[in-house]
Amino acid sequence: DSDESEGEDGAPAQNIGDVVTASEIDALRQHIRKCWVVPAGIKGAKDMTVDIKMEINKEGTVLKADITDKKRMASDSAYRTAAESAQRAVLDPQCNPLPLPKDKYDQWKDLEMSFNPKDMY
Repeated sequence: DSDESEGEDGAPAQNIGDVVTASEIDALRQHIRKCWVVPAGIKGAKDMTVDIKMEINKEGTVLKADITDKKRMASDSAYRTAAESAQRAVLDPQCNPLPLPKDKYDQWKDLEMSFNPKDMY
């Protein structure tokens, strides 16, 4: 893929160093994708982004996963369905431990990731 140099949410090149890179985040998304069963027919899935804040131990196992948009969870049942399925995926024993670089533990022990159901289709 030819646009590797312009990572989506990556830090500017001079800030990299010990930061978790865009390609490491992409690999993590690919890894979690196999555990994320997005319920079919979720209304508005293409415009939906679920943010999950995770606490991860040194082995790369997710200890805790919180859906950050509590307000939308309460008011939007389609969002709640997608968010709960993403939360189950990151906690799924089949997807743990996560493939994270052990030497960057301080950068990813508290990690927030965005998931979008449209990426799953």
